Amino acid sequence: MSLCALQLPELYLSSEGVEVMKRNLRTLMLAGLVGKVIYAASSLLVLPIYVQWLGVESVGLLGFFTTLLMLFMSMDGGLTAAITREIASLNARYPYKGKRYQVNLFGLSNTYFSAFAIMGGLICILIIVCAEVIAEQWLLAEGVPLSSVRHAILWMAVIIGFNFPTIIIQAALTGRE
Repeated sequence: MSLCALQLPELYLSSEGVEVMKRNLRTLMLAGLVGKVIYAASSLLVLPIYVQWLGVESVGLLGFFTTLLMLFMSMDGGLTAAITREIASLNARYPYKGKRYQVNLFGLSNTYFSAFAIMGGLICILIIVCAEVIAEQWLLAEGVPLSSVRHAILWMAVIIGFNFPTIIIQAALTGRE
């Protein structure tokens, strides 16, 4: 028998347990879909207000920031899912959360966090080095002073750099649930 089969309560082995799991899955999927629809609709509804308050160029800078953030966040290579899976596996292997669990959890979390902090730092440095070229040659912001565009790009670099370790912390907390 496998370890997973030994730990499953009797409710999950019965047909009633399977039905409960299907209902929970449907509810979670529906809630996720509704959340995404509300997020998309609110983004579209708020856009004219952003343009009125900030101006077209500033909203364009926000769009550029979002694009950069998504581009670099897609470079995690599935490591956030891997740490979530590994920590959930540790939770299943060590149900009593003793010293061995804590040592394994610390080692795993620390390794991933260090790797992502280094990646975030390198990406932050890369964006800072390229900020001048991006501001002057890549972005065509005529209504915003060039110095403001440069400062915005520098802040984008810092936020993207700090976002890398943050997503690992979120993944680790998700795995602990």
